[in-house]
Amino acid sequence: MTESTRGTALITGASSGIGAEFAQRLAQRGYDLVLVARGADALEALAAQIDASVPAAIEVLPADLTAPAQLAMVASRAKECTLLVNSAGYGLVGDVTELTGADQVDMLRLNVEALTVLSREAAIGMSGRGDGAIINVASTAGFQPIPHEAVYAASKAYVHSFSQALAEEVGPAGVRVLSVCPGFTETAFAARAGAEFERLPSVMVSSPEHVVSCALSDLDRGRAVSIPGYLNAAIAASSKVAPGWLTRKVSAQLTRRTQP
Repeated sequence: MTESTRGTALITGASSGIGAEFAQRLAQRGYDLVLVARGADALEALAAQIDASVPAAIEVLPADLTAPAQLAMVASRAKECTLLVNSAGYGLVGDVTELTGADQVDMLRLNVEALTVLSREAAIGMSGRGDGAIINVASTAGFQPIPHEAVYAASKAYVHSFSQALAEEVGPAGVRVLSVCPGFTETAFAARAGAEFERLPSVMVSSPEHVVSCALSDLDRGRAVSIPGYLNAAIAASSKVAPGWLTRKVSAQLTRRTQP
């Protein structure tokens, strides 16, 4: 263990996938880490893996961010951090009328409410210090309405819009905010959502390593938006000009292709 030269990075959803990759890459960049997720065992395993190869101080902070008291605990730590990565989130595949109301509200609590609370607290602390960065993981799903993933897509549209607006608000105070918009990515997300990404063409599916590499590169360049991959960038661009009825039909067909 050695003392960090770049400060502390707090990462939510750190136990696997994109969050875990952010943790490893940020440790390599010289950050100390606060790892947040529900599963303590997975966090401890990741901390041990990172500690074996990179000198960093690592704090494991198990928390359910949909629980108000636990969210408040993590928010107090976010206010002190140099870099915040909001990677926690999940999606559900199914019609609004078929999925339970409780499940959809819980998804909003994590994808929207927790991200907003943590971003706000981090932004307050960073603005006061005149430096810092916030990385919010949105999705290409947020670029258009997606039937059969309606609430998830809407939550990511919020994340993308919120992050860009926040970037303008806190930029003058020396705080960078990046909205990361991956497409289909090889993580545990698909299993939880009830989707099967192997049904899609391989060119449409990214790896966590690629997503994080693009995100950190774009953060270094001072960009407010990171869209990893040319195909995802094309999807984002086309969603702005294509008729709404067409984007809804195409996105619905892609969602159906991922269903068992």
